[in-house]
Amino acid sequence: MKGLYAIPLGTPFLKALVNGLISETASDPLNLARYMIILPTRRGCLSLQQAFLEATSSGCRILPQMIALQDIEEGCDLPGYLPPEILPPAMPNWQRLGILSQLVLAFERQKEGGNSNPARAVRLAQELIRLVDEIETTGLDSSDLKTLVGADYAAHWQLTLDFLKILTDQWPPILAEKGFIEPAARRRRILEQVATHWRPVNPVILAGTTGSRPATALLAQSILKLEKGCVVLPGFDQTLTPQEREALPPTHPQYTLSQLIKKLGTPDLWPNQLVIPTTFAGFLSKAMMAACQEEGNAEAEDQRKMWRISEGMADEVLSSLQAVEASSILEEARQIALIMRYELETPNQTIALVTSDKELTRRVQADLHRWGLRANLSSGLPLAQSLVGRFLLLSSLLVQDMSATELLALLKHPLYSEGRDRLEHLQKTRRFEMEVLRGRVGDQVLTLPFPGHEMCGPLQALNDSQSHLFADFLKNHAIVAEALVGSQTSDLGETQSLLWKEEDGQVAAAFWKTLSEHANHFPPLTAKDYPLFLQNLMAEEIVQDVEGIGSRLLILGTLEARLFQADVVILGGLNEGTWPGSIEDDPWLSRSMRESFGLPPLERKIGLSAHDF
Repeated sequence: MKGLYAIPLGTPFLKALVNGLISETASDPLNLARYMIILPTRRGCLSLQQAFLEATSSGCRILPQMIALQDIEEGCDLPGYLPPEILPPAMPNWQRLGILSQLVLAFERQKEGGNSNPARAVRLAQELIRLVDEIETTGLDSSDLKTLVGADYAAHWQLTLDFLKILTDQWPPILAEKGFIEPAARRRRILEQVATHWRPVNPVILAGTTGSRPATALLAQSILKLEKGCVVLPGFDQTLTPQEREALPPTHPQYTLSQLIKKLGTPDLWPNQLVIPTTFAGFLSKAMMAACQEEGNAEAEDQRKMWRISEGMADEVLSSLQAVEASSILEEARQIALIMRYELETPNQTIALVTSDKELTRRVQADLHRWGLRANLSSGLPLAQSLVGRFLLLSSLLVQDMSATELLALLKHPLYSEGRDRLEHLQKTRRFEMEVLRGRVGDQVLTLPFPGHEMCGPLQALNDSQSHLFADFLKNHAIVAEALVGSQTSDLGETQSLLWKEEDGQVAAAFWKTLSEHANHFPPLTAKDYPLFLQNLMAEEIVQDVEGIGSRLLILGTLEARLFQADVVILGGLNEGTWPGSIEDDPWLSRSMRESFGLPPLERKIGLSAHDF
């Protein structure tokens, strides 16, 4: 099997892929073990294993080797491949963020007469990192930002270009001096090395990718040149003509795939696929194409008539679809949880919620917990929204003058005093609220004798209007947080803090440890800066779900769901601005600047979101 193939729009991708491979190796089932299948995500590899299991009604089957693109980017071993050169290591994320934060602070102090905000500097540094990652992923050179002439743009863009000199002038020498390269650059260069030098003997199939990154497209081109190389594209719309593909705007779901087809050529249909599009595929194609037609001329009107969806087609396709409108995200989450619980009553049935809304995901999880149900969460939960994360953020406020509302939220947190008599603590908290706080005016409550106040000294000692090392805040915060939660004695007689015991606590402990190791790269802070500073750092840390593994309830992101098939699928958060997400302006470059520099249009994100839909 060799060449470029596609699985049509509306066809379950992994099921079709498995059926084609089984058919191809029917004469010698052992030959399937020689295949290597590369998929976009690790979740896709797990789903492919499940698809092979479902296709094997009896007996056993030796499966092909499955690998994710992420594993290749991280430098995993590939059969018959030796890297032509050892690339420098990627700079650790916290070290990169800390150094860039200090560069941002220095720029602000120079431009604003000494006024600076460390928390704001971290946010700006995070945005700079996103820009660098996009530049490196696209294969551009950040030094070319200098070619964007400020005289060609409005005056405020000249200030932005001055700020971006942090990336063009200051940042490259720092990377070179420390012997690091950008993480995104390392991932791209590894893929380019593999594409250029890997020549496997056994069959290789790259499946399920749309080639949104240039390095992935280059890998696809190199695989097609192999003697036994094959690329399988997902969600291919057979109804589009070459002229229509050429005219697709970036917001269309087939746009990114069409850009890849320009590089690879026209695909053939994967074995055992229908040449005539199904009604479902035709419906999806027409629904998406209708928004692409121009207004105000007869030709456009003829095109709209051709792409108009008939009532019969709509009835046939939408007969198994139910739409639910909710007045709020709370009602939406409850209705989704009820549907998932109801459908779970059917034996062996899998139910998947697909959404890009993190808040909806959290609320659905909470509603399922009321019935003792756990869903397998593919994207994980942000650490800041976990039990331990919320406790750490609330307890960080002890370093400054917190409000009565914030203090009560901390005192009533489930982890507060967990290692001691929890009932006694809640009774003390109730008395403190009624006898001391009620009717009190003002926000200075840390001087009051709240339960556990005697353990907060190390943090409150830093509230002296002076700047302190970030490492001191982390150290004292951990001491206070562990003391407020309490500890337990193991069977071996060892005392262990309950704060870091559960899964989210272990992630928080690793986060704290790594952050402490690189704390010297961050700027000094005052007490009023620390809580928001910590919140910004914690924002992108993820707690991976482990309790939901094996559950028939799944909550998937749009990328993971691209290759997944479930018996019941619920699409949640289909609100303007959420799915599809709103196009936020680039904080650094205008649309014309992005085009001049060579970055892809921002509207392409809508097209990718529509393709996932």
